[in-house]
Amino acid sequence: MPRQIVLVRFDLVPANDGDLPQEWSAALAAEGFSAQDFAIHRELDGLRACGYLYPAPDVRSIDDLVVDGLRRRLSQCQPQVIVARLRALMEIDGASAGRPVSHHYVVETDVAAHADADLNAWYDREHMPGLAAVPGTVRAARFRNLDGGPTYHACYSLETRETFGSQPWLQVRATDWSSRVRPHFKNTRRTMFRSLSHRFGGGRPDPG
Repeated sequence: MPRQIVLVRFDLVPANDGDLPQEWSAALAAEGFSAQDFAIHRELDGLRACGYLYPAPDVRSIDDLVVDGLRRRLSQCQPQVIVARLRALMEIDGASAGRPVSHHYVVETDVAAHADADLNAWYDREHMPGLAAVPGTVRAARFRNLDGGPTYHACYSLETRETFGSQPWLQVRATDWSSRVRPHFKNTRRTMFRSLSHRFGGGRPDPG
């Protein structure tokens, strides 16, 4: 069974990337997680952050009650928190696997129904393996959002900001298959984050 992790969206307070509020530790612990299970990334152009929570290695599926509990407890600490399960579709070590991660790039999208199979084939056979092979990519992964949208969540852990937009990266994006698939994207969000996992433990491998 493909593994599941938890995506958490929230406003990182204070703005200076200080520690997580103490209340979060208790909220996470009550649902079986800890700060060491939290890989956190902050938007380059704002205070919004995303974090990935990891269950124990032998846990492949996360119960609805756990998600509801996290959502309830964390929203008491921060009203605008969003919690959703992500089911892994593909996870690949990149050309720079094992190197420190400085940035985290996320593409979230829905797709027109008639193009869904083509999008998944493109990601699996060409796009994600191609971007994973770019020097500077530490890890690449994509997931299906089980509790919200957009449907697909692709993420790339980068050794440097310059990896994104490098010539090898742009070559992967500029294929005929890419040009055929992209017009069918819907509700697309592309976000570059700065990785803060080193400040908060980040004991588990980054998802992408």
